[in-house]
Amino acid sequence: MEPEPLEHAAFRDHHTPTRVAPIETVPNELLVSVFQLGRGLTRRTQSEIPFPVVASHVSRRWRHVAIHTPALWTNIFACSLQSLGRVEAFILRSAEYNLDITCDWSGRGLAEIYPLWVIADCVDMLARHSHRWREFVFKTDNSLHVDAVVSRLGQIAAPRIQALRLLFFNDRQVVPPNRQLFSPHLASLTTLDLYLPDPGWMPTYANFREIVASCPSLTTLILRCLCPYWPGDDQIDPIEIPLLRSLALGDFADNSYYIARILAAISTPALENLELLGLGPGSWHIFELIHERKGRIFPALRSITLLNCEIQKGVIVWMAATFPSVTHLVVLHANLDNFAEMLADRSVYPNNPNGLPIWPELRSCTFMANRPTIRPKTKQLLQNVISSRKSAGMPLAELRCEQTLHDQTSLRGCLQDGVHFALFKRSDYEAYLHRDIFYPNAEENIIGMQRFWGNNLDVNGG
Repeated sequence: MEPEPLEHAAFRDHHTPTRVAPIETVPNELLVSVFQLGRGLTRRTQSEIPFPVVASHVSRRWRHVAIHTPALWTNIFACSLQSLGRVEAFILRSAEYNLDITCDWSGRGLAEIYPLWVIADCVDMLARHSHRWREFVFKTDNSLHVDAVVSRLGQIAAPRIQALRLLFFNDRQVVPPNRQLFSPHLASLTTLDLYLPDPGWMPTYANFREIVASCPSLTTLILRCLCPYWPGDDQIDPIEIPLLRSLALGDFADNSYYIARILAAISTPALENLELLGLGPGSWHIFELIHERKGRIFPALRSITLLNCEIQKGVIVWMAATFPSVTHLVVLHANLDNFAEMLADRSVYPNNPNGLPIWPELRSCTFMANRPTIRPKTKQLLQNVISSRKSAGMPLAELRCEQTLHDQTSLRGCLQDGVHFALFKRSDYEAYLHRDIFYPNAEENIIGMQRFWGNNLDVNGG
C-alpha cells in the first residue's frame, strides 16, 4: 500500500476535531488531589524548580487550578536571590494556610556570600506572616546572618509554629560571649533543634530556661552545642519540661561535661527516647555523680541511642538505676567490647541480688563497630550477650547488625527461632551520619534514626 500524500494528511488533520488529552478530562477536585500528592512527595525537598511551579506551567487549566489551591504553596524555600521573588509569590498564593519555611544560606563560597540586607529583607518578608508559621528552619554558616535572624525572632509572634530549627555551622567566626539567643513566645512549639557549635551562641542558663518555659508543649529537644556560660551545678535549679518525650544531645568539642550538665539541669518525667552523640569514656563518671547528687531517674525511658560513644567498665550499677526500663538499645560506631560486657554481666550487687542481666525488659539491640575488622574477643562478647540473656529468660526479640560485623560474628546463628533479624550497610550509615547529623538539613535531626532503619534495612538478612 502506497503512503498517503502529505497534502491529503494535512487536509484530514485540519478537518479532524482536536482530541482532548485524557488528563484534561479529570475533574478539578481530583486534579487538586494529584497536586497535593505531588507536593507531599517533595515537601521536604529543595529543588531548582518547585513542584507547584512545574504543575502551574503545564496548561492554562492546570495553572488556574494550581494557583487557586492555597495548600499547594505552603512549602517555602529561600536560598538565593532568585528565590526571593518566588517566596513572595508563594506567600500570596498560600492565602492564610500554615507555612513550612526553610531559609538555607549555607555552603556559599566567598564570591557567593550575599549582602546582609538580602538576608534581613528575606526574614522581614517572612516575619510579616509569622502568625502562619508552622515550621521555621534557618541554616547558615555566616555569623552575620545569625545576627539578622536572631535579632528578629524575639520580636515576632508565631502562635501556630510547631517546629523551630536554628542550624548555625560556622564555629570559626568570633561572636561575643553571653549573647542572649532569643526570647520567643511559642506556645504551640513541639520541636526545638539548636545546632550551635560556637559557644558564644549557646543560650545562657537563664535564656535557655526562658525558652523552655515559653514552650509548654515541647516534646522533642535537640541540642548540639555547648554551655560554658552556665553557672555552677550547685546554682542550677531543675528546668521542668513535663511533656518532653525525645531528647538528643551532641558534643563537638571533645568535652562531654556539657552534655552531662544539660542532662542534669532538666527534669523530664515523660522522656522515652534519648540519643547521645560523641561521649568519651571520661564522661560517664559525671553522669554517675549527677545521679548520686540529684537522684535523677528516667522512669519512662525506653530507647537509648549512642552514636560514636565510648563507655567505661563499671557503670552498670548507675545505668541500671538511672534508666531502669530500657527496651531498645542502639550502639553505633563504637568499641563494642565494654557495651557487650555490660549487657551480658550477671554480677550480684545490692539492687540486683539475683544476678540478672541489666534491663530485664530489653528486647531490641542494634550494633555497629567503630572499625570494619573486629577482634576475636569482640565476637565472643557479642555471642555472650545473646546466650546470657537467653539463659536468664530475657531473650532478645530483635537484633539489627551492620553487615561486616555480622560476617565476622555470625550472630544470627546464635538467635532463637522467631527473632527478628536485619542487616544494614556501614556505607549507608556513614552517609547518613555525615549528611544528617554533622551537617543536618531541614528535615533531618538526631531524632530520626527510625527513618534510616526503614530505608536501609535488609530484613532477616535476605
